[in-house]
Amino acid sequence: MAESSNASVANNVERRKDKKLEEAIAWKERPKITALRHKINQTRRKWEDLQQVGIEHDNSEVDHEDNLETIDYDTLHLAYDPESST
Repeated sequence: MAESSNASVANNVERRKDKKLEEAIAWKERPKITALRHKINQTRRKWEDLQQVGIEHDNSEVDHEDNLETIDYDTLHLAYDPESST
């Protein structure tokens, strides 16, 4: 029984460390994420403006894979809502 309890405590400690590490990474990546959101919003507005005047938008200037390859889903998710990782 004591071994089970010790294992449980060790797992909880490990989970807390992992969560703190994830949060630290999210804070470190926050400037990149903010810049990415700004660029995405700017591109979307430009595309919507072009659609209103009937011009098809050329996506060649936006390299989405290049923008997203540095940010994994979990980091992006934490940046939007750090409380949701609980």
